[in-house]
Amino acid sequence: MITYKVKNPVIFQKLIRQTGMNNGQFARKIGFTRVYLSAVLHQRSNVSKPVANFIALLLNVTRDDIFLDSSVAKSETKSFA
Repeated sequence: MITYKVKNPVIFQKLIRQTGMNNGQFARKIGFTRVYLSAVLHQRSNVSKPVANFIALLLNVTRDDIFLDSSVAKSETKSFA
């Protein structure tokens, strides 16, 4: 499954503020708890592609503006054995 990590927490936080919502309000809007949003915001948790797309839509940016693809297919990893 592809997951996405916030690129820059400062920019993400600024975009949330520009919506006129605080973190708690934004978290409820996307179906998160404030605690989980904080984990995503501070790069301790990742989000799925549909959630990343929804967040980007609410923030009026593209997904790639605020998220990095944090998953790597196992077939793309190199064995050092």
